[in-house]
Amino acid sequence: MVKVLIADDSSLMRIVLRNFIKKAGHEVIGEAANGKEAVEKYNSLKPNAVFLDILMPEMDGLKALKKIKETDRFAKVIMCSSVLDNETIKKAKSIGVIEYIMKPFHEKDIQNALGKL
Repeated sequence: MVKVLIADDSSLMRIVLRNFIKKAGHEVIGEAANGKEAVEKYNSLKPNAVFLDILMPEMDGLKALKKIKETDRFAKVIMCSSVLDNETIKKAKSIGVIEYIMKPFHEKDIQNALGKL
């Protein structure tokens, strides 16, 4: 079972992700509504994986990803965003995301990403 942190400023997206993750047999151990909170919760909760949005207040997902990777270079991060810009996707991959899922996503997309862990 994978222990997951969800970071997305949309409460609806967090609910959908939580349901898909639980349905896949994993546990959601925390949620964050912005990038700053995601970094803090990553450091305190020590999840096995993070689902991270890009467009969030206070600190965007790319900055949060960078900070998480600075603290734990082995962090397993899955970007889940509506940002379709190739440069942004390349940057996320260069920082170290395992998977980049485009919104709107399907349950199968979440299952496939979790399978890569």
